[in-house]
Amino acid sequence: MSNKRRTIWLIIAIAVILACLSIATYAYYVGEQKYAGSFNVDIESKGVDILTFNSSKDVEFNVDITNFSQEDGEDVSGESVIDVNLTTTKKETKYCYEVSFKMPDEEVFAYSTYGRPELVLDVYKKTADDKEYEKVIDSLDITTSKGTLAIPTEKEGKEYKNEIATTKNQEKVDSWKAVVTYKYFEDVYQGVNDSKDYNSSLKVKVVDC
Repeated sequence: MSNKRRTIWLIIAIAVILACLSIATYAYYVGEQKYAGSFNVDIESKGVDILTFNSSKDVEFNVDITNFSQEDGEDVSGESVIDVNLTTTKKETKYCYEVSFKMPDEEVFAYSTYGRPELVLDVYKKTADDKEYEKVIDSLDITTSKGTLAIPTEKEGKEYKNEIATTKNQEKVDSWKAVVTYKYFEDVYQGVNDSKDYNSSLKVKVVDC
């Protein structure tokens, strides 16, 4: 083989080797970029949500002759508060829940026939952005009610699904308060309910958003 042909083949061989090295180097860096990107996204998606319900004692009160004697008495009330707390180590998260009020399964107090509510329910809601409670149920007559009552998200509202959302390391709290009041009427004998105890409570259930 002549020197001229050897030189040509050598040049071609060097060109092929350089092309292969360039392709390999490009593939390596592209691969590194894709791997790094996937790794970061994977880390970002991991985390832990902590959703808790912290409840105070149930609504409890007793009706007796000391506070319901005719012409000498006063209203008697009991209240319960439940907090919905959410924290996360993720970038952001959201949950949905419903609130209900669990009343006794049997009617506790005898209902008078004079047409005025004797037992009334008020329910209030406060979110992390609110400074005070907002009333969502106002003096609802539950004298003869029993079982479970769904609580709307706002006063006279028809929606019952609440949303609570937060971002990384930021606690969010929704607070609910129920107040049950047995009304005193000085012109009516209410001794029929003497020594009766009333117990009820707020409940929270997580639902799909």
